Amino acid sequence: MNNGLYQSKTGTYFPGKFTTGDAIMQGIGFTPQEVIEMSQRRTQTWGDNKSYKEFSTNMNKKAEQAFVMISEGNVDDMAAGLSMLKEINTQVKLSNFSPTQMRSITTGIWRKDKNLFLKVMEDLQRAGRTHAARTVGKLMEDMK
Repeated sequence: MNNGLYQSKTGTYFPGKFTTGDAIMQGIGFTPQEVIEMSQRRTQTWGDNKSYKEFSTNMNKKAEQAFVMISEGNVDDMAAGLSMLKEINTQVKLSNFSPTQMRSITTGIWRKDKNLFLKVMEDLQRAGRTHAARTVGKLMEDMK
């Protein structure tokens, strides 16, 4: 009530203003609607660590498969591997995880095989496939 911020029992501050009326209602046992909605959103979006771990593991397995195709396959396999990486990037961006979790997944995939990305770009440029090399560069930037 003194500083206009709502602080939960666990010490978490919620965004927004906490009015004197909200403080009185809280004092008699009623939680403000904004706090209830924020808690539900946090639980829905970020609270399910099990699904995040499963999703992250699945994306990493797909990325490993794509990198094997890129590094050990022929030209068609390389194209299919790049396509898989684009699909992985899209799936991550369309997931319902927090931006931090999404960045963690894509950065982990990119960081793991950064040298492979650079090698593929160099190989494509040497082969005269500048458009494909630019595609790999854009994908690498997008996954940062």
